[in-house]
Amino acid sequence: MKTKQFLNYLGVVLIISLVLGILIHFNSIMLRFGLISENTGISTRDLRPGIVISQVLISSLVAFLTFIVNYFILRPLDSNRHLNAKRISVAIILTVVSVTVLTEVFFWFKTFNL
Repeated sequence: MKTKQFLNYLGVVLIISLVLGILIHFNSIMLRFGLISENTGISTRDLRPGIVISQVLISSLVAFLTFIVNYFILRPLDSNRHLNAKRISVAIILTVVSVTVLTEVFFWFKTFNL
């Protein structure tokens, strides 16, 4: 039963992560498809399909990994574990650190590949 709950959790988290990645880069996506035409300071080099897709995927991956880290800290599906201030504080701190580090690392690797 726990495995099925965890797989359902992964499915929901994956969908949320992809939506977050799209929303974070929504302006770039809209500019890329020509649906808006404002001068936002984004260079045309940054609007190549490969760059826009990689930015969305990197943001989605960072969100997904952050959700997974928080799952193992907070254990939302385990009814035997109760949330306390310590767990919540650790989750907040690790979220901020992991998002910062993962974003820097993934976008640093992206500069070498594209």
